[in-house]
Amino acid sequence: MAEAMYSLPPHQKEIIDRYFHIKFGPYVLPCPYYMNKVGKRFLSLVLAGKGTPEEIEHELRRRYEKNGHLLRDETDALNAMKLLNLGIDCSGFVVNVLGIEKKIKYRNIYTKLKALLRPRAHISADLLTGELNSDAVEISGVKPGDLIRRGKNHVMLVEWVDGKKFGYVESSTRPLWGVQRGEIEVVDPERPLENQKWSVEDDLEVYKKSGADKGIRRLKI
Repeated sequence: MAEAMYSLPPHQKEIIDRYFHIKFGPYVLPCPYYMNKVGKRFLSLVLAGKGTPEEIEHELRRRYEKNGHLLRDETDALNAMKLLNLGIDCSGFVVNVLGIEKKIKYRNIYTKLKALLRPRAHISADLLTGELNSDAVEISGVKPGDLIRRGKNHVMLVEWVDGKKFGYVESSTRPLWGVQRGEIEVVDPERPLENQKWSVEDDLEVYKKSGADKGIRRLKI
């Protein structure tokens, strides 16, 4: 592990900060999690769980103009965002922070054509962290911008590395419902990631249960 503090570049950290401070009328909220699980077609990116902070706030301003008088406090505002399906999924969060939507490789010409028509909409956690777009990385070599694959359905982003510790950021459903952070201390670099010390017990428990298809990945782009 490196002994100095390394972090994502300022412009990427600024995007992360914006997701933690989404403006909804007079309220400032962490962006909730939302994934288009039912596969509704032709939704705008913001309604498909792939919106940038600016796109999400634009939609919220429109909604607030119509129904803002119904919101009494931050809890109401956050619940309204969830009911309106306005949030970000794990892969959308990573893609928007890193700004890599145009650099992703696709498995076939059909999915590539769909991506050209609707950028971001067809980038999944599995596509990001699969062999086509990333390589496995040893724990001892982790860097900011690396990804943590937790099976086919979830991805976390390494935000910083400081000696034997590194921090990740993600959009998830637990322990919170939305964007959140965690930290991992490497106690034995020769052992798998689930044998290290995680600051968020829920993340560790889910990671342990995700089978063998997991680990640190580095994008090839």
